[in-house]
Parts: sequence; C-alpha cells; structure tokens
Amino acid sequence: MMKNRSLTLVLTLFLGMLLPPRQLPSQEGQPLLDRMSARYRAQTPCVLSFEIVQYYDRNAEDYQSSVGSFYIAGAEQFRVDFIGQEIIYDGQWLWSYDKQNHQVIIEVLDPQSSLKFIFDMLFGNWANFRVVSVEAPKRGETRSLGLKTRDDNDYFNAIFLKIGRESGLLQSATYLDFNNLKTVIQFSTPKGIQAAVAEILFDTKRLEAKELIDLRP
Repeated sequence: MMKNRSLTLVLTLFLGMLLPPRQLPSQEGQPLLDRMSARYRAQTPCVLSFEIVQYYDRNAEDYQSSVGSFYIAGAEQFRVDFIGQEIIYDGQWLWSYDKQNHQVIIEVLDPQSSLKFIFDMLFGNWANFRVVSVEAPKRGETRSLGLKTRDDNDYFNAIFLKIGRESGLLQSATYLDFNNLKTVIQFSTPKGIQAAVAEILFDTKRLEAKELIDLRP
C-alpha cells in the first residue's frame, strides 16, 4: 500500500512538472480585452447600436430600457443618439441636446456614467479595471469575463462581459452597482463611417445656436 502511494505521488509531481502553469485570470483575460478593443479602434470612426436595461430592484421587475446609437470618432470623442436626444463628448465637455425643448446642456462628463463605461470598454481604456475571472466553454459561442475596478470603486461592484468567440467583439456587458442593482447593455456589430460624415456628426458649433445651459466650472 505504501509503495502504491509513493508511486502515485511521484507520478503526480512528474505530471505537474510537464503541464504548463495555470494562467491567472488577468494573464488570460487581458489579451482578450486588448484584441477586442483593437477591433473597434481599427474601424474608427464607427457606429453601433445598443440597448441599455437598468433595473431598479433586485427582482428585475422595475426597470427602464433605452435604445440608441453609439459613435466613436477617436481616443477621446464619442456621440450617442437616443430618440429626441443627442449627446456629444468632444474630449473635454459633454454636450446634451434635447431636441424637443431645443436646449443644450454643457457639462463635465461623469466618470461613473454608463456612456463613459461603454466608451472605455469599446476603445480599450482598461487602466482602471482588472480581470478576476475568465470562462471559456469549449462548445460555447461566447467567452465570459469578470472584472473589478482597480481602485475598488464603490459604484461598480462587479462587471461581467460576454465576448464573441469567433468575432472577438463585445456582445453584452452587465454591471452591478453599490446596491447590487443590475444594468445590462447589449451591443450590435460595429459599422465603419466615412471621416467626412464623422466630422459633421461631431460638430458642436451648430449646437451653440440653441438655448445653452452652461454648467462648465
């Protein structure tokens, strides 16, 4: 009996030396994130549609859904179109145009906003995030990544991404806030747009002719 146990121990140690060391989630997940973001950057300027579902209770009975288009023009610029609303971030200020009231609010971009979160994911601003889990089912069509903020930001309690195995694109993102209330964002495949069109879409001078509510410090 003792000989069998000794032989088993030797074989276990030997196989352990042959097998490659298990990668940490950050070592396995970060390259996936980098490749995903590189695909979006390669298509910039581009546009994709999305849907945000924000839940106001943990039973998922009270919620609000919004559908829109998300444009990326560069490392510091994005635009979001909702029904009746147009939002442009020019790299310094956030311009929100209410088409019904013909009012434009100019303010600082909230770093905890869902729009900033979407832009950071798509363009690859991962400095404030760390990968804590990676799930890649052999027969699954998606890979699931769990993320946390590096500074333990209380607003983002947990983040879960689903990335297409073949496309390498972001399919959905779910995050829990400090109250463990869920927000789910679904994404379509991005489409490239011409630079001349993007220049028109991101022009904020035309908004200056509207009624301005300037909240800049």
